[in-house]
Amino acid sequence: MSYTIEYGRKIFYTETKPLFNGDEGRLYYLLIKEGDNNVWDADMRKRSRDWDLVLVGYKYQIIELVCCRAGACEGGALQRPKGWRDTVGITPEDYLALYREEIRKAKPLEDIFKFFSVEAVIKAFKDEYESKIDVKNEKYSKGRIVEAIQKYNDWRKIKDIYGNEPEYDLYERSITTVDDMIYISGLPTWRHGSNYYYHTFNFHEVKKIKL
Repeated sequence: MSYTIEYGRKIFYTETKPLFNGDEGRLYYLLIKEGDNNVWDADMRKRSRDWDLVLVGYKYQIIELVCCRAGACEGGALQRPKGWRDTVGITPEDYLALYREEIRKAKPLEDIFKFFSVEAVIKAFKDEYESKIDVKNEKYSKGRIVEAIQKYNDWRKIKDIYGNEPEYDLYERSITTVDDMIYISGLPTWRHGSNYYYHTFNFHEVKKIKL
């Protein structure tokens, strides 16, 4: 059976305007480190796993997502690692409690760079890149992506994970400031037909050197 293994989670926040009376006024950035039990890294000889920015949202949105994921815990589709190769299940109740504690321990977004080196990636299909879009929301969304590409002059054109030149353009740049992190994470994901413009982040854990 194939299932997801969740290896870790970190939550960061920025201060924002409260949504309602009693709201704490925080916008959270949820990162989860996970992978599939059947996918292995050939070089490291261990299961593949990556950190992903899963959600940017308010506390209630974090809890909503966690409750959805907790349903997968009940049937064993979401598990935790145990040792080098084994995994163990977790109850939905314990899973929710785990995240409530992570929210309580959330760190300011500027601290993200103490844990990770961050790279932003933007994907844009070549054939659609200059096409005229008549639908208002699609035109707006595409415009935001194009604006982001033009905003910085240090984007690097990269190949896909297989080393090929794909039918789309991939742009990558290092993110070192909170303002850039907020700007890129706020970009829309835009779709035209089967073609996507999207943004994502690559997170690489910063190795701590023991002196």
